[in-house]
Parts: sequence; structure tokens; C-alpha cells
Amino acid sequence: MSDNIPFELQVDIMNRLPVKALLQFRTVSKSWKYCIDSPNFGVGYGARGSHTTPFTLTYDQGYFGYLYLVDDDFTLKPLNLLVPSFPRSHDNKNFPYLDLTPVGTSQGVWCFHSFYKIAVIWNPSLKKSVGLTVPTLLSHRAGHKSFIAFGVSPHNMDPTVLHISLPTKGHGRWFVSWFSFNTKQWNPIGPEKLPRESIRLKRSSQAVIGRYIFWVASEKHVQNESTGYCYKSFLIMSFDLLSMTFQEVEIPESIRVHLPIPFSIFAHGDALVVCGNIIADVNNVFCVRILEVEGASLQGGF
Repeated sequence: MSDNIPFELQVDIMNRLPVKALLQFRTVSKSWKYCIDSPNFGVGYGARGSHTTPFTLTYDQGYFGYLYLVDDDFTLKPLNLLVPSFPRSHDNKNFPYLDLTPVGTSQGVWCFHSFYKIAVIWNPSLKKSVGLTVPTLLSHRAGHKSFIAFGVSPHNMDPTVLHISLPTKGHGRWFVSWFSFNTKQWNPIGPEKLPRESIRLKRSSQAVIGRYIFWVASEKHVQNESTGYCYKSFLIMSFDLLSMTFQEVEIPESIRVHLPIPFSIFAHGDALVVCGNIIADVNNVFCVRILEVEGASLQGGF
């Protein structure tokens, strides 16, 4: 495209292109790559005249759950996602979204999970959804708790669901499997690609930036073996959607000493927002830092 064409018009043209062409156009320039990889482009891709904000509301009433979309005017629109394997309610018009909770969003695609061991992948731009069954064998290990993670790699636009199973107490082996739309099957991840057994993830903290999923993590350390005194350190873990590998994210020391403990993380464009409370004298101070992400590394922010 010519530099004489306004960038807004270029974006509108790219919004009408097939996914395969977009993947090729990401290599043309940094501005195009940044635009195509941005969450706003993913949310609006393929949409025409839609101003719906990507907020959802779930609640349960009796033995049935309900899922609604909250639009710009804060009105509620019921969502009847087409999930063939999902058990239907007695009225055949509403699925029992009881205990359905959002896992996260990536590239404009949402993932939800429920105690029925169903993961629901929903693309609001295409107005389509797919139900994915988590095998029972992955979800019922004695002494383990399990949760779902989700991300879409910008390199192949392949939605990927992770099933992570961790021991509830102490150290112990991780069990992690992944499912993608390309493979259409659950694939185990070998122990050489998993974190240390002493690390635990905060499952509600996932943030997806590019090809990486980030979580807040913690690790217990024994300071005195005779007394059994332990302390907990907090860190950030990432998962690479291409190599299917976990790794600890190195936090620069200049940032680490000022981080609130504990902290939460959120994705904001191509940056990672770290926030939490710091006790100062008698008052709590809410601290927010925005860190630039380069690959799976963090750079100083503000």
C-alpha cells in the first residue's frame, strides 16, 4: 500500500482480508505488525458496524446458568452459544451455564470454562462458538487441582487450550496437556518443558500478549529446616504458544524492589500491567506499573 493512503484506510482494507494474507502482511512493516497483533484489531476483525463491547455477565438461578452480553448502553443480550455436546436445559433454548466463568481472551477470541468440564471458545466477531470437552482423566487426579488456560498465537491464529493440574499441597509433579484446533486432540507436555515442582500458578491471573501467556506465580522456600519455617516469593511465569514451554520471566532488579507483594497482572496492548497494594506507614498505597514486553522478557516501565 502507498504511504499516501491514510493509515486508517489501510487498517480498514486489512480488516477485509483473509487470515492467510494477514499473516503475510505482518512481515511488511513494524506498523502493520503492531496493528494486526493488537487486541483492538483482533476484536474488530471481520466485523461490520458492530459497536458491542466485549463484556459478559454470567449468573445462575436455580439449577440453570445464564450468559449475557453487556453492550455500550449496559443492556443485556442473552447469548445462546451453539455447543452440541453441552447438556441442554428443559426449555431447549438455554444452555445451563451454571458456574461458567471466563478464562481469558486472546486475539479477540474468548474462552469460558464450567464445572461440566466443558471449555467454550467464542469468537464474537464471527458470532460462532465451539464446545470442547476436557477428558475426565485430566481432571480427576487425587490430591490435584486443575484449571484451564487459553491463548491464540498470532503466528498461526490457532486457538489453544491448556489443561494444568497441580498438587494441592506441597511439591509434586505437574500434569499439563494442550489442545488446538489444528491438532484436534489433547497432547501431553513433557516434564522437561514444565516449571519446577515447587512453583504454583495463580490461575485467575492469566494475561496473553503475543505468543505468550503470563501468570502470577509463587514459590515456597524453606529457610530453617529444623523449625520448618517457610517463606513465599512471588514471580511471573510465561508459556510459549509456539514451543509449548513454560519459563520463569526475569524481572529487572530495578523493578523487582518496587513491586507490591503480592501483585496482580493484566494485559494492556503489548504491555503488562503489574499492580497491587503497598503498606506505607499506616496507609495502603495502590501501585501500578506498566512494563514493556519484548518476547517473554520485561523491560522497565512506569
